[in-house]
Amino acid sequence: MFDLFLFQLCCCNCNSVSNTFEPSLGWSLEIEDVNTLWKALESFTCVEKLEDQLTCDNCKEKVTKEKQLRFDKLPPVATFHLKRFTNDGVTMEKIFDHIEFPLELDLSPFMSSNHDPEVCQNFRLFCFVKLEIFES
Repeated sequence: MFDLFLFQLCCCNCNSVSNTFEPSLGWSLEIEDVNTLWKALESFTCVEKLEDQLTCDNCKEKVTKEKQLRFDKLPPVATFHLKRFTNDGVTMEKIFDHIEFPLELDLSPFMSSNHDPEVCQNFRLFCFVKLEIFES
C-alpha cells in the first residue's frame, strides 16, 4: 500500500493553490542541523519559497511561488530513512549526530487538510535498523 504526499504550490501574487498527489513507499528526511525525528519532519513539511519565477495558471503572471509538502494518506507502517550524508556537489560527508526519536509518534500536525480524519495518524516504534559498515 502506498502513502500519498500532497505537494502544494501557492502563488505569492494571487494566493492560488495547486495540488499534486504523489505516491511514496517511505520518507527520506534530511537530518543536517536537526537532532530529533520531530524536527526533521517539521523541516520536511515546512513552507519553502522557490527561487525561480514561475507562471501562475490563475493570474498568468511570472511570480514567486511557495511550496509545501504534507501527508495525505498514511500507510499502516510508517518508514523513515534518515539522510546521513551531505553532498555539496564536490564532496560527501557523513553526519554522525545522534537523532532522538519517540516511541510513539502523532503525524496529525503534518497531514493535509483533506485527509480522512477517521484514519489513525498515531504510530508506535516497531523496529529500528542501523547499518554499520566495518572496514578492515
